[in-house]
Order: sequence, then C-alpha cells, then structure tokens
Amino acid sequence: MRMIALTQPARLKVRPSGTREYDSSQPLCILSDVYYLPKSDNQVALDSFILHNNFLYIFQFTGGKQHGINEGLLSFFKRCQGVPTHADWHFIFVIPHDVGILKCPASPNKEILELKIFSSIVPMMVE
Repeated sequence: MRMIALTQPARLKVRPSGTREYDSSQPLCILSDVYYLPKSDNQVALDSFILHNNFLYIFQFTGGKQHGINEGLLSFFKRCQGVPTHADWHFIFVIPHDVGILKCPASPNKEILELKIFSSIVPMMVE
C-alpha cells in the first residue's frame, strides 16, 4: 500500500481565512478554512488541523522513522462541533525529506484503523 501511495501524490491547496489557538480541554466549534493550533506545547495527538471542503486535515509533525497515532484525538474531536465523519478525516504525518519512509504501527482501535493516513515530505534547510 505504501508503494502505491508513493505513485499517487495529492496536493492540498488551502488559503486559511485565519488561524486560531485552541485549548484542548474545552469543546470547540470548528469553522471551515480556519487553521487551528494548540495553545499548549504538549497537546496530545496532533499538532494542528484545518477543515477544508468538509474534509478534516489533521497534521502530526515527526522527525522519527516510526510514529503511531494517539487515540486522544478521537476523544478531542468527539467533543467538538462541525467535525465531519471519520471517512472524511485525513491524518497527515509531516516528515523531513531525509526520513524517506515513515512506519505507522497498526492500532488496536477500530476508529484509528479506519483513518486515511498520508505523509507530507518537507525539505529542511539550515541557513
């Protein structure tokens, strides 16, 4: 599946209408095309997200070659309003270009297994 995915790149082009910091301990009404960032540096499960064209794009940044999906994101989004069904969620691992292949261990949680998982390779440059 990983090799097939490499031959089918997709492009996400979004112009957010704004950004908003959120507190994960509070319920949230998610608005379309607003880029959400956690107030806390130790936010569980995700680094940021955006709702665009009724798809929820969840971003997790990692520098490692293996990273799982934290189940805490399920409970967080269950408390939010404006969240599409799981079929319209895209979980995106954002990885540096030198990682090459990221392995995501299978979760015993059925809801996590149903998520569409993608990766985005970002060139890292030192200036």
